[in-house]
Amino acid sequence: MRLLYVLAVLLVIIFLLSSCTESKRSSSRNSIEKWVQTDRNPDTFVNPIDDTTDLQKIGNQIYQANDGKVYLRTLYPHRYKRDHYVEYLKDITDFLNIADYRELDKGYFTTKGKVYMWWSNDGGHYPVEVKGADPGTFVPFDSVAGGKDKAHVFYGGPPGNMDTLPGADPATIRVMNPERGCWNCGDCYFVDAKHVFWGLQLMPEADSKTFHLVDSEAVDARDKHRSYHNGRPIR
Repeated sequence: MRLLYVLAVLLVIIFLLSSCTESKRSSSRNSIEKWVQTDRNPDTFVNPIDDTTDLQKIGNQIYQANDGKVYLRTLYPHRYKRDHYVEYLKDITDFLNIADYRELDKGYFTTKGKVYMWWSNDGGHYPVEVKGADPGTFVPFDSVAGGKDKAHVFYGGPPGNMDTLPGADPATIRVMNPERGCWNCGDCYFVDAKHVFWGLQLMPEADSKTFHLVDSEAVDARDKHRSYHNGRPIR
């Protein structure tokens, strides 16, 4: 009897937890709609409830409906019949202005006078602002998260923030990403005409003119004065 009682309590707890999780998922996805890919064009989707409304591709994962609404293709599609899929698209009409929308490299884009990049979690894609970036001059980096505009250098990225390198010169900045580094790990070196940075931290002792990477487990960079590992000098 006691065992049955314990099992019943456990089942109730599991049910409550799953209900709570599903509620959170539904809340985070309440602006996501289902659309069906058409036979006419792989870049066109039709609303399965109202087939007079369809979407046309206008950018990378960006679509506009014939009623003027703007959607972002997000989440993972699922097959509903041979060679056809149900796609999930999020209404971003209030966020994105088609009139000034401009795509940059590496998933960055500009709209309404700001620079953004797309990131994603289990709720789909969402925009991350590069705060303070000039949309007219911003250029993304090739190998790491961030970029530069006419006045600043930006580094970081989701799930953290995109911050500026204090005092870095965008005209002479160079990205030095170690072999172990990744796109948004935060362990990249930057060198300009006068400074060396590890991530967002200035390395005041480092010599920018002779600083270079070293592919070693104990040492990842050197200059004419010393060796370094993870931005720290090794005496």
